[in-house]
Amino acid sequence: MRRALQAAALGALFSAGCRSYSADAVDAIYRDALQWDGRDDAAAARKPSEDHWKRVEGRRSMTLADAYRITLTQSERIARAAEGYLQSLALQDQALAALLPTISVSATQFYQDNVPASFSSGLVTTSPNRRQVALTLAQPLFHGLRELAARRQAQANMEGARSAFDTERRLLFQTVAQTFFTTLFYERQQKILEDAVKNSRDRLREMQARQTQGIARKTEVLLIETQVASDEAQLNRGRQALELSRAQMAFLLGRPLGLPLEDDVAEPPVPEDAAPLFQRALAERSDLKERQAALRAAEEQVTVVFGEHYPALDFNGNYYAYRANYSAFQKEVNWDALFTLTFNLYQGGDIRARTVLAESQARAARLLRDELVRQIETEVRSTHLTWISDRDLITTLETRERTSRENYTQVVTEYRQGIVGVSNLEVLVAQNQYLSAQLELERSKLQSKLDWFQLENAQGRIPVR
Repeated sequence: MRRALQAAALGALFSAGCRSYSADAVDAIYRDALQWDGRDDAAAARKPSEDHWKRVEGRRSMTLADAYRITLTQSERIARAAEGYLQSLALQDQALAALLPTISVSATQFYQDNVPASFSSGLVTTSPNRRQVALTLAQPLFHGLRELAARRQAQANMEGARSAFDTERRLLFQTVAQTFFTTLFYERQQKILEDAVKNSRDRLREMQARQTQGIARKTEVLLIETQVASDEAQLNRGRQALELSRAQMAFLLGRPLGLPLEDDVAEPPVPEDAAPLFQRALAERSDLKERQAALRAAEEQVTVVFGEHYPALDFNGNYYAYRANYSAFQKEVNWDALFTLTFNLYQGGDIRARTVLAESQARAARLLRDELVRQIETEVRSTHLTWISDRDLITTLETRERTSRENYTQVVTEYRQGIVGVSNLEVLVAQNQYLSAQLELERSKLQSKLDWFQLENAQGRIPVR
């Protein structure tokens, strides 16, 4: 029983701090700690995006949530942040290793000049060559509590890396949302412009027929031809902008986008007061948590450096498993132990200088944290006001779109009825006003959603998962 307990203790000692970093273990860390399925990797036959693409293809459209989930599996930016978290775990293991003993086996073959036997005392061998195999254990016993502070520092750095990953994920969502709604706007713009071009061409044919009948002037036909050319040029520019936006979507998604986009996001009511939003941001903003973790790590660095003023106590023990050509006395020595107490009496002011440096870096980290708090308050309040303005503007633009549509329909009807005072120019003005109102309303609706996302981002949230 005693031997089993000793074996178990030795096994626990060897396994302490030995975190697995195999491919499967790393994937498990990403899933459990970061809630991330990893990137597509053709070489490893791993495609986390495949299930998302199947749902998109089955639905025959892509939502913002689809685009965001797929982009997570493609983004190098997210993968770098995940690697940063993995590196922080490795540094944490290093900090733990400083607290644990080191065990090594050494085999030595020693040669020296021949020494006459008359000089031997019988305690030390005079053999010109000797061999030994020794098991050595070294254990730091006290280093001014620096190892414990370094351990806490590594923990803070790990929490900061986790928060940095969340920040990158949140910023990536903003990029995806901006590109998604820009592409969606250009798609809707194309439909509006195609309808406008169709209406202009119909009016051109109508005006050409009126000219043939002698009831329209040549200048009226030329005016509509100019309008048709202008609408077609705007349509072509819109088509080019749509292709460029789709190319950006393809970069995010890792493949060309061949399906239409679907806007299934509904805006909630606008909050009246920004104060609760600011409090929520202080509790949930990952970049603020990252700054707070950096501050804790900087404060622990002060403890690490200041601990060098204290004495250090170390233990070193050897167990000799094999010895050849040693004296009889030395062969009877199976083990030895050495305790070393070290005082730093003078190092030219190095410890003091590094302590001052660490204290200054901690104060700088605190200032960065405090600056971000003030920036968050400004960001929350400004984005809240922007969203309120968006909603008010949309109400005005909806009225404008409705009245311009009614005006255009009425003017066209009156012109065709030959009512005196209604000219072709008035029809074109009404048509352009209606087209402008449609485009501006669509743009404002999508911009309002983006500004809502920006407010959610300012609170440290991702509104769509």
